This record gives sequence, structure tokens and C-alpha cells, in this order.
Amino acid sequence: SFTTPVFEGWPETLSFIQKVWTEEGPFDGMLGFSQGAILVAALVALGEMKSGRALASCRCLLLCGAAVPGPFQREIADLASRADKLDNGNYVALHTIGRQDDINPPEGARQVAAAVGGEIFEFDGGH
Repeated sequence: SFTTPVFEGWPETLSFIQKVWTEEGPFDGMLGFSQGAILVAALVALGEMKSGRALASCRCLLLCGAAVPGPFQREIADLASRADKLDNGNYVALHTIGRQDDINPPEGARQVAAAVGGEIFEFDGGH
């Protein structure tokens, strides 16, 4: 969630994702909706897509209805301020943002898009 300062169980979540990616992959990409998109944003913000990391083979990201991951606001802001995002990983990204989203406000999704990079598709609907 974008409102929480801590993701309970984060180490276990990260370990599980890395394990599945390594043992059952490789996969072409990740699709995240709402909290799933927040998870994908956190993975990018923490450098999990970088060369040499378990998720480095990820080639595409689709984030729908994202928000800035609460515990990693600083990392998202730092990433957004960097001009060169190529070091984040070798992926392309698409962000879908509902202008009327009242679950995850569009401003947060735009912040995630600025940090992760990629294309943005905005539509008039909600979450």
C-alpha cells in the first residue's frame, strides 16, 4: 500500500519471487495491478531488475493502477530524479493510469512511471 510505512513479510515476499523466477522461469515479464503494481515498483526501486540480480532477465513490465510503495518512497524519488534509468534493468514498461482512480491516486502512478521509466497510457476511467 502507498499509505503504510512497512511491508510486513517483505523479506519472505522478495525471497519467494526470486525463487519462483529462478526455479520456474525465465519469464518474459511481470504484470501488476494495484498492489501487484506497487510490488513491481518496489522491485525496480530496490534494484532487483539490475544485471546480476535474480530478476535481471525481466524484459517487460505492465503496471496498472500503481502507487508509490509506502516503505520505498525515498527510493522511488531517488530513481525518478536520475536521468539515466538504463542501470535499473533491461526492460520496457507500460503504465496504465485511470484519471478517476480513487483507490490509488493517479499522481502516485505518475511518480512510479517517472521512476521506472516507460510509456504511460492514461484513460478517463477509475481503478
